[in-house]
Amino acid sequence: MNENLPSDISTFLTPDEEVIKTANDKKWDIYITNKRVFLKAGGFFGKEIVETPYHHISSIEYKKENPIPSMLIGGVCIVFAVISNQLLEAIPIFRTISVLSLLISAILAITGLAVIILALLKSPTLKLHIIGRKPITISSKIEELIRISRTNKNE
Repeated sequence: MNENLPSDISTFLTPDEEVIKTANDKKWDIYITNKRVFLKAGGFFGKEIVETPYHHISSIEYKKENPIPSMLIGGVCIVFAVISNQLLEAIPIFRTISVLSLLISAILAITGLAVIILALLKSPTLKLHIIGRKPITISSKIEELIRISRTNKNE
C-alpha cells in the first residue's frame, strides 16, 4: 500500500513501516501506519503535516451534536414563513408590495429547511488529543483509528 503515497509522506516512513489505511476528511488526508498516524492538510497556500506515534495520542474524543436545537430553530423559521404574510399584510407598506412579503416568506422557509437538513446531516467527529499540541478534529468516518490506536498503543 506504500507505493501510491505522496512523496511528502513516504519520505517520513521507516523501512519497516507500512501504511494500513488511508482516509480523507474535510481538512485532512489521513495515513494510518503500523507505527503512527500522519495527518496532512494544505493546498495552494501551504501545507501542514502532523505525525504522531500511537503512544502520543493521549485520548480520542467522540462527539455527536444534538440536532434538536437546530431543528427547532429551523422549525421556527418555517412557522414564521407561514404566518409572515398575515403579519406583513398588517404593515401598510407591505400591502402595496406583496412580492416583497412573498420573498421574505420564501427566504424564511428555505432558511428553516436548510437548517433542519444540515442538523440531520451533521456527522460525528473525533478529536485526537496528542501530547504537546492542540487537539485535532477529524471526521468520525475513520473510527478504525480508535481500534488501531488501542492495538498499537504500547508498541
